[in-house]
Amino acid sequence: MYEIERGVEMPVMKVKAKYPFKDLAVGDSFFVPDADGLSGRRMHSTAYNYGKRYGMKFVARRVEGGMRVWRQE
Repeated sequence: MYEIERGVEMPVMKVKAKYPFKDLAVGDSFFVPDADGLSGRRMHSTAYNYGKRYGMKFVARRVEGGMRVWRQE
C-alpha cells in the first residue's frame, strides 16, 4: 500500500531551451543554420507550437544558409 502525503513541495524543473523564443521582442529574429539539422517545415512547426503555447506569434523563413525566425505582434 502507498502512503498519501500532503504538503510535499514539487521540485521545479529547469528546462534549457534550444531556441531563444522567450527572449525575442516583437521584430527581433534569430538564425538557425542548416547544419543544425532542422528542416524548414519542422522549424515552422516548432515556432508555431511555442507561440500557441505562450501566446506569441512567429514567422520562420528560409534564408541563405538556413532559417530565420521573427517574432510578430
